[in-house]
Amino acid sequence: MQSPQAMVWAALLLMMTLSCRSNRNELPDETQTNVGALEAQVKEANDRIAATEEELKRNEEESRKAVEKLKTDLLGFSLQYKHSAKCLEVENSSTQDGARLRQMPCNFSNIQKFRLVERPNGNWIQNLVTGKCLVAQDNGKDNGTRVVQATCGDRGSLLYTLQSDDSGYIFIRELSSNRCVDIEVISKADGAGAQIFDCVGGDAQRVKVIQANP
Repeated sequence: MQSPQAMVWAALLLMMTLSCRSNRNELPDETQTNVGALEAQVKEANDRIAATEEELKRNEEESRKAVEKLKTDLLGFSLQYKHSAKCLEVENSSTQDGARLRQMPCNFSNIQKFRLVERPNGNWIQNLVTGKCLVAQDNGKDNGTRVVQATCGDRGSLLYTLQSDDSGYIFIRELSSNRCVDIEVISKADGAGAQIFDCVGGDAQRVKVIQANP
């Protein structure tokens, strides 16, 4: 089968050849049949071209999204609490299991950056520097359980989901307890620790995801 472009050119050449005929009815029957067939081919070619252009647009959008995801995976994002305007980080940049997660003024350094890693039943929230993941201390499920870092794995206390509140913020829900990651006693102080607590929708549980600069 001819390409759409070749079909269009063939039709144009025939139309140029027949341009001296002002009335299509003056053409021989066989020629009229050929013209009709070529016109149908031109319509088919135009439809195929339009479909190809639409597919290219879709592919371009998919590629853009893939690039954005790769950039986020590589450069990470920061998590800024609404009530304090401070960002989550690993205390003292420690690489040890059990190091506490706390809020500090946002400086967007790598210790304040995380990546979301999709897992079969949820997501890891992995620190960019330490390579370790947020977890409820000692796999606890009670209100007030500290959030610390630990070697990433597929146990339930390492799995989270991010839920939008439709106002530009999210809630970080820890799946094994079904509780949210917030800041203890709704503190605005530097160094206040992260904990899990019943999801009540307060500003100490609302988090803005700030994408890393390229």
